[in-house]
Amino acid sequence: EHTYIDRAFRKDAVESGFLRHVVRLPNRILKGTSISLTAYIFKKSKTSSVQFTDLSDELFHYRDSRDQIHFDVKLAKKAIEIEEDNVSVQVSTNKIQDEGYILSPSRYLIDDTLPAAGNGTIHVTLKDVLKDKREQRVIKVIDSKHGSVYLTDSLLRGINGFHITIENVGSTENGIANQRQRTWRKIASPSVLVTSRGNTVCRFIDKEVLLTNVVYVDSTIRSYDFKPQGVELELDFLLWKLNSPNFQNRKRKYEYGYAVSVISARDFLEMKIEVPPLQFQRNQLLELRETSKVYQASIDAANRNIE
Repeated sequence: EHTYIDRAFRKDAVESGFLRHVVRLPNRILKGTSISLTAYIFKKSKTSSVQFTDLSDELFHYRDSRDQIHFDVKLAKKAIEIEEDNVSVQVSTNKIQDEGYILSPSRYLIDDTLPAAGNGTIHVTLKDVLKDKREQRVIKVIDSKHGSVYLTDSLLRGINGFHITIENVGSTENGIANQRQRTWRKIASPSVLVTSRGNTVCRFIDKEVLLTNVVYVDSTIRSYDFKPQGVELELDFLLWKLNSPNFQNRKRKYEYGYAVSVISARDFLEMKIEVPPLQFQRNQLLELRETSKVYQASIDAANRNIE
C-alpha cells in the first residue's frame, strides 16, 4: 500500500505540472536519523520540466564540532543556476514519465553509458552472463547444525576477497541461525550473490564449501548462476568489474529508497559491462593478485612493527 501511494503521489506531482524542483539533501541532516532526505519544491505556475539537484556531496556542506550540517549556500546556488554536471539538470516531464515517474536525482544526473567498444572489447548486459535461479526456500531454521552456514547481507558485505570459504563464515553461524521464523534460501550450486540492500555485489560460493556444508542465504540476497551465453568471461574478472568504483557509481543511477538504497533485479541485469579478450582478462587478474600480495605484505610488516 505504501509503495502504491508513493507512486501515485509522484505521478500526480509530475503530471500536474506544479512540481518545479527536486533536491537531494545530505544524510543525517536531521538529528537522530541517518535517513537521506529529498525536498520537493512546488510552484503555482505550471511547467513542462523539473530540475533535479544533488546537494549530498561534501563539497556543498560541512559539519561543525556538534555534528550539525551547514550549507555553502552561495556555492550550492551557483551550481544550480549553471546546471553543473552531476549536480543539477533540467528534465522534461515526458522523460520522467518514460522513467516510471522516478524522482531520484541520481536517475537523471548519472551517466550509465560506456565508452565505444573496440580492440576486441565488447559490451554485454548482465542478463547475458547471469541467470536468476530460484533455490529451495527454507521458511524456518530450527537450530544451526555442524556443517551449516548462514549468510546475511551484513556478513557478506564484510567478507574480503572474491570467494567465500568456510573459514570466513564458520565462526558466525551460531546466533544467525537461531533467528526463527526467518526466510532463507538454500544454495545448492556455485553462485554469484547480490544483496538487495545497497546492492553490494557479493562473492562466489566455492565448490569446496558446498561439498562439506549446507549453505543458506538471507531472503534479501539474490543468487545468480554464472552462465555466459556466447561470451568468453572469467568469473573473477566479472566479480572484479561488478565491485569496481566505476560500476558501483554507475549503478547509483538505478538505486532508490530512503533509509537504505536498493536496486531492482531488472535494472541490475539490464546494466552493461565491458568484456575484453579472455587473455587480457587473465593478465588483469594476475596483475591484481600480484598487487594484492604486495599490499598484504606491507600490512603484515606494519603489524609486526606495531607488535
